[in-house]
Amino acid sequence: MKQWKWITVLGLLLLTTIGLLSVPSLNVYAEVRGIDANKSAPTGDPSISYPQISIRTNRTPERTNLNEIIQRADDAAEQFPIEEQDQRAQAVFEELTSYFGSGSLGHAWVIIFNSDKPGDYTSYGFHDKYGFVKNGTAGDQNDRPDRKFNVALTVPLKNSEEVQVNLEKNVIPNLIAQSNMVATAMGLPINEASGVYTPINNCSWFAGNVWNAVTDEQVVFEQEFNGSDHAYNWGMPFLNDVTRIGDPGMIAESISEKNTAKITLKDVTLHVGDKWERRLPFVSCLDEHGNSVPWEDGRITSNNLNIDTSKPGIYSNIKYTFKGALGNVDSNPITIKVIE
Repeated sequence: MKQWKWITVLGLLLLTTIGLLSVPSLNVYAEVRGIDANKSAPTGDPSISYPQISIRTNRTPERTNLNEIIQRADDAAEQFPIEEQDQRAQAVFEELTSYFGSGSLGHAWVIIFNSDKPGDYTSYGFHDKYGFVKNGTAGDQNDRPDRKFNVALTVPLKNSEEVQVNLEKNVIPNLIAQSNMVATAMGLPINEASGVYTPINNCSWFAGNVWNAVTDEQVVFEQEFNGSDHAYNWGMPFLNDVTRIGDPGMIAESISEKNTAKITLKDVTLHVGDKWERRLPFVSCLDEHGNSVPWEDGRITSNNLNIDTSKPGIYSNIKYTFKGALGNVDSNPITIKVIE
């Protein structure tokens, strides 16, 4: 392979590795990202009018920690003298592909719910080995509406039929073409029908672009990365032109920033022998749409709180949590006292 092409392909692979692909795995790199799929809404959000469109991810609302990734790359490069640029580039490439090769970094997908009837939906996702998948249900193409997620953003969809036609005739074919261009640069065979999943063209890249193309509620799916700071050290001059990289954690973070849910508690004083009830400190709760939520709603948790009223005691920094569609929201901290 000619030198220029090797560097180009290597650069694309490195950039996409840092770009955080979502490949199924049993390993978890907690220091880099978090995954927590604990919510389910198989027919969409009943508090929003139908048809509606939803973007979902199982990532926690925190951007991926790039510092550790950068340090790994720096350490790999330092194995060779600075003038041996090719060797440094290859060492960085091998280190990062090995590091991420077995790491699951989450998934993001888009669903259009035509009505509240089970099965009346259309899903769009981008998957390893398959590229674009419509209504994916298999284990390695799972964009089903009953797949659990951590955060989701759902809005009404006007002109649903026109939107879906535009997606499938214009937006998605354009994304497929982009993925094939990257695949060609990487020396991979293209797929004109569904595109090619690569670390650059991953599920988050696809879902973010699809969502932003058809809604006014834009999401951020990239974070800043100053490639010029690392181009020479890593032996990859193309990084001088890189300023942002894709990150599925950014989708979750972007969605959570739109969350206006709130739960409020008050301090409580009990006497020895009184009965403890979870409702006692509860004042109010509003969901992400401003709707009132009663204390007994299953989305409100007291986080395994147990108050022993058989003896005096003080319980400090107590919080309840509202588990809404846009993420978890903690209450204000309170104090519960048990006195004689």
